[in-house]
Amino acid sequence: LLDDATAVAVIGRASRLAAVADVRSMLGVDAAAWAAMLDRTRPGDAGATAVTWVGGRKVIMGVLPEPCSRHNSPSRAWAVPAIAAQLRGEDKAVVVHLLGDAADAAAVMLATARALPLFSRKTSDDKDCHVHVLALAEDGPVHPAGIAASMDGVRLAARLVDMPTN
Repeated sequence: LLDDATAVAVIGRASRLAAVADVRSMLGVDAAAWAAMLDRTRPGDAGATAVTWVGGRKVIMGVLPEPCSRHNSPSRAWAVPAIAAQLRGEDKAVVVHLLGDAADAAAVMLATARALPLFSRKTSDDKDCHVHVLALAEDGPVHPAGIAASMDGVRLAARLVDMPTN
């Protein structure tokens, strides 16, 4: 899955990003570079990103905000679209969500789908970003039931809303 990807985004809270040596090593990013990327980010309310290149692959580290008021979702899904939007224009992308709680998987996966629309008025081509989204909780991968169809539905609904009426 990662071998064909032109870009990979790893999204999570800073504590989870610091503790994922297996994901970091699969991407080919050494420990010093990973730590430097994490140190450069100041997530604030909307999250933050750091980008590096490993060979010909773009690696994006998306750090989700730490503070979460009682009015915001603990999944911090509101910050995911801005981070995942950096994958627009890529042919094949992989998004890895590092979850603190497995119950947050659907929210962050659907937020990722909304960030990668099937149609954009800003480009003249209909180049679709083929994206694979993975959610990893501390005890392993999370696969919410029906999430692939839901993600396709979110992207289709966004396309129908964003396209001109003619």
